[in-house]
Amino acid sequence: MTDEKTERLNAVGYALFNNLAREWSLSLEESYRLLGFQDIDTFSAWKINDLDDKTNADVLKMLSHLIAIYELLHQLFTVQAQANTWFLKPNQAFDGYSCLDYILQHGLVGAVQVRSYLEAQFV
Repeated sequence: MTDEKTERLNAVGYALFNNLAREWSLSLEESYRLLGFQDIDTFSAWKINDLDDKTNADVLKMLSHLIAIYELLHQLFTVQAQANTWFLKPNQAFDGYSCLDYILQHGLVGAVQVRSYLEAQFV
């Protein structure tokens, strides 16, 4: 991917993620940790398109799962507030952790599991 395409993709991804983080009422620390960053500096580097290719690809993978989770929740729950708060509530399907905490603990694997769980609700 060219630098220009990467820059545009990151700008869109950053905007989408900020909207999602606002809807889920995430703190700044929860936000950067949810994307797999260890600190705010790396999160800021993503904003200005200053990550190595592997890290950038990992962030975009996580972001794609988070967007899918968001969309699935809004398909399951017709009330927006209910869809958004479900992500933050303890859930027995995730060992009593909220989806947020589960993903924070398990990273991309956790996001895949949450997404799979939600997709199974439509079967």
